[in-house]
Amino acid sequence: MQGHGAASTPGRHPAATASRYWMCLLLLSLALVSSLLLAIQSLGGMSLPGCGIDSACVQATSSALGRVPLIGWPTSYLGCAYFGALAASWVAARGQLHRLLLGMAITGVLISIILVAGMFAGGYLCPYCMVVHGANVLFLLAAMQCVEEEHPRWRRSFIGVFAGITLLLLVVHGAVSSRVESTREADRVASVDRILGAGNGDHDGVQAPFTGRWREGPESAAIRIVIFSDYQCPDCRRIENQVQQVLREQEDVSFSAKHFPMCTSCNAIAPNLHPNACWAARLAEAAGILGGEASFRAMHRWLFEVEGRFENAGQIAPGAAAAGVDLDELISLMQGPRTEALVLADIEEALRLGVHYTPMIFVNGVELKGFMAQEALLKTVRAVAATHPPLRTAASDHPAVAVTKYISDWREATRLSSRVVDAGDWSQGAADTPLQIVVWGDYTEPTTERLDRLVRARIDGLDGVRYSFRNYPISTACNPGSRFSQVDTFEHGCLAAQAAEAAGRLGGRDSYWRMHAWLFEHRARLGADAMRVAAVAVGLDPDQFLSMIESPDVARALQEDIDAGNRAGLRSLPWVFIDGRRPPRVHLDGADIPAMIIDAALEELGQTL
Repeated sequence: MQGHGAASTPGRHPAATASRYWMCLLLLSLALVSSLLLAIQSLGGMSLPGCGIDSACVQATSSALGRVPLIGWPTSYLGCAYFGALAASWVAARGQLHRLLLGMAITGVLISIILVAGMFAGGYLCPYCMVVHGANVLFLLAAMQCVEEEHPRWRRSFIGVFAGITLLLLVVHGAVSSRVESTREADRVASVDRILGAGNGDHDGVQAPFTGRWREGPESAAIRIVIFSDYQCPDCRRIENQVQQVLREQEDVSFSAKHFPMCTSCNAIAPNLHPNACWAARLAEAAGILGGEASFRAMHRWLFEVEGRFENAGQIAPGAAAAGVDLDELISLMQGPRTEALVLADIEEALRLGVHYTPMIFVNGVELKGFMAQEALLKTVRAVAATHPPLRTAASDHPAVAVTKYISDWREATRLSSRVVDAGDWSQGAADTPLQIVVWGDYTEPTTERLDRLVRARIDGLDGVRYSFRNYPISTACNPGSRFSQVDTFEHGCLAAQAAEAAGRLGGRDSYWRMHAWLFEHRARLGADAMRVAAVAVGLDPDQFLSMIESPDVARALQEDIDAGNRAGLRSLPWVFIDGRRPPRVHLDGADIPAMIIDAALEELGQTL
């Protein structure tokens, strides 16, 4: 019987040798698995290691190249179907590649080259994407020597598997999208109710007129829209299209644009997702200064058209022409302190309002949640307009301040279906207490230390509260799937987590919490030499303590915490749940947000107990 390594019939290229056959199949499987992981992440089913909010993975999948033109599907879906079908054809043809399939493989490699070039140009090299494209290229190089004129099985295998995977992804994508859209639409409808109720209650929000420097539409309007955005943000561009449609449909609407660039060069609290966003915001302000409202609006729209991208005067020239301003004056003003001050003022205002993402949309002073729902802004404006609201100025709008927003966000968060409590015995408070607080963190990470300190200070002496601290070290030494990029900065996180668990196992709950406090207090000076000092400080035998740190039981307990964090959707640290709901933000200068949320939870529980 002819095997994979047997000679082919005369006039044909030989079939793949056994080693080449398996190598090609391995490469295709590698590309398929990596594409599948990216597809699952796009569906919201998991967060990939190393793919945090500011990672190259997120930038790649959210870029224009991360979607298939015309149909808008994630590129990873196409990769899953293609590599699965190609692998099936390779197996069915027993290591031979039909000439038509060769052409498709060459086309696939050309697409890979385009996508990799796009990642290089954009400054983001997604590791999972690079695995896909690298395996794709290597497969073609290895398989080109195994081309045949015809094989009866490859076509059926390719078409059948490609169609099957595509259909499966279509069904799953539809189900997930339907569930997500339902949640978003519910949030949007709730926002409409709040908008319609604005002005009928007490104002605990901003008292000054809430509007932007550049307003499009009448000063007194029935519907007043203010949006904090980023010119490189894809969702902001989508919402901007809805804004323009609203302005065409409604005469009694005003619109003001404000800036919140997701760029660390001007916005210290934001992830560095959009490296040119600060300059784009300053360019828009420069156009407004030179030419007024009309020039600002023209530049505003042009910047969204070019996705906020420009590198030199030549690339800015079309925007200057659209705004009707002198190019040299525009660039000089953009680079000066005046535009920087205006952008920083918007960022400062945004922070006072609790803005931490874009677009942040306000309608009549009320935040529009669920803005990702289909035509969310259009539907909202139409619903509000149908009630014939009175004409008012920006002085009537009072958006909630950050403290109020953070507590409101927590109240409205989806409650976990089950309590996320520590399976260990170190939690403070009884297991059946009404209020459960769970924090995942790293002992060497400063914001975790601050949150833990605030939580423990607030619950000290309280009955009916259970506090669980669960370990999620940033370092890949014990957390290979860590989603964080700065693993070296927190290199002792694993050792600290092991130390806390070891202290509990040797001395019980009291020893655990004494070690817990000691680790946070000395987080900047942790290391192997500090462990003996820690043991003595807590009252443990140093030799027993060091032995327990390295024990399999401690390793299993640490892995249990990490796995539980992943199941809870952990994407940043600290990751906290209070009464089963996760507050999106827990830090604000000058305010003890954790204590306020705990008080709100106690108040809720007091009403139902």
